[in-house]
Amino acid sequence: AFAGAHLEVGTAAGGTLCRMLACLPDDGGFVVVDRMQYYDDQLASFQRNLERHGVDPARVDLRVASSADAYREAAARGERFEFALIDAGHGLLDVTRDLRWLRLLAPGGVVAFHDYDDRWSHRGVRVAVDRFERRHPEYERIAHTGTLVALRKRHAARAREVDARDWAHAVALGLPLRLLRAAGKRAKRRRRRRARAA
Repeated sequence: AFAGAHLEVGTAAGGTLCRMLACLPDDGGFVVVDRMQYYDDQLASFQRNLERHGVDPARVDLRVASSADAYREAAARGERFEFALIDAGHGLLDVTRDLRWLRLLAPGGVVAFHDYDDRWSHRGVRVAVDRFERRHPEYERIAHTGTLVALRKRHAARAREVDARDWAHAVALGLPLRLLRAAGKRAKRRRRRRARAA
């Protein structure tokens, strides 16, 4: 476990969070950022999951906010994190927005990205992370297993993790990726209808 603060951006029902907390000392905790609008009753599901796993609510600093708003507040306070898990929106613009959190990752810290693969529903994660790695050699890939990839921040970045070029790239490529995602969803619905009809 890392000695400093931990961050999770995107938690859904908190299942992964509970597993991560089980790996920390009892006084270790997480800052959790989520709008709690992913599905109806998400916040209540999250709280029930923590209770079911015996997690002390004091170990979770839940910030019900968008990633952008929570980042601005954390940056203004000068917060620093030793570990971050990014698992929120999977669109290219969403992931690009979440990459800004790495400005607050301490040198030596690790960031992990979930859903890093080539499925149509996750393509934005892969495109954003691959571009980030190419543009920021101060981050080194230390693990890739299944759909999880982890990078270590070797030293402070000389330039901002996300700049105007990254935003332009996300906007330009974001629409084609959204269309791909929409086509994938339609195909998935058609397969389900055919399966039910069979």
